[in-house]
Amino acid sequence: MKSSGIGGQAVMEGIMMRNGSEYSVAVRKENGEIEVKKETYKGVGSKCKLFRLPFIRGIFSFVDSLVLGMKSLNYSASLFMEDGEEEEEPGRFEKWLQKKFGDKAEKVIMDMTMVISIILATVSYTHLRAHETVL
Repeated sequence: MKSSGIGGQAVMEGIMMRNGSEYSVAVRKENGEIEVKKETYKGVGSKCKLFRLPFIRGIFSFVDSLVLGMKSLNYSASLFMEDGEEEEEPGRFEKWLQKKFGDKAEKVIMDMTMVISIILATVSYTHLRAHETVL
């Protein structure tokens, strides 16, 4: 059976679906209206032939999935911020990031979160494998 190449994930009050380089996000707003956004996403793997090698391709495919997933989640969350919720006052760390990185502060936070998550997952996996017992 041939794979369709279609995948997706849940977002706040909606869903993101992806097929190849195109994806769409559909979110139900508080008033019941469904907002749909369709865009093209060119991942990191499409930029270099080296990234198409089997093991390396998997790593970059994983990173692309994380980036697109976070982008979709942020989009769905932003729709709820538009519907009357007031944005809370940024903390000192957020103000420092905004001053230091300007408009790229959100991207820096997301990148730091992904790096820390991957490091923690690797350390946890290594720790579990080291303490694995044979039944």
